[in-house]
Amino acid sequence: MAWGDPRWVVAGPPRVISATGAPVDAVTSGGNTPLLHASYGGNVGVVTSLLEAGATVDATDGAGCTPLHRVAGRGHGGAAGALLAVGTPVVAADALGWTPLLRAAAGGHSTVVAMLLAAGAAVGAATRPGWTPLHAAAGAGHARVVAALLAAGAPPAVRTADGVTAAQLAARRGHGAVVEVLSAAP
Repeated sequence: MAWGDPRWVVAGPPRVISATGAPVDAVTSGGNTPLLHASYGGNVGVVTSLLEAGATVDATDGAGCTPLHRVAGRGHGGAAGALLAVGTPVVAADALGWTPLLRAAAGGHSTVVAMLLAAGAAVGAATRPGWTPLHAAAGAGHARVVAALLAAGAPPAVRTADGVTAAQLAARRGHGAVVEVLSAAP
């Protein structure tokens, strides 16, 4: 049975995922679980129902993304809160080395960034080419997220594998407000 099949339903107690009794962690032909799909859409009610039914919070898709990666990258704060409330790991990296914090920072999702930092996300975790959440936020022009990351201890002088700091990246892309925030950092 594939996701999207009309037999997939989220019912009331005892939280059955399908009328046929398919397990809550059934994997579609595309390699996704219902929780991975629900996380992409950010529907808090569906995410919560799946979690209550015992869905695996650290299941990954073909790119190594967990449900938390998906909600963080799309800025779904309610769904992120539901996942974090059940102890979802915040440090998982996908196949490219991106953490949920890096994805949220790149998208400028300040509420989700704050939630992930409060849950213990590593502010200095870097991808293989050396990009940190600070680089991602600075490169995308998200001054508010840059300020939050700096306040959480993100080191502004860290360089990517090709020697670029977050301030240099912001300057290259014309993000003056971000350059000002980074220039004021100790």
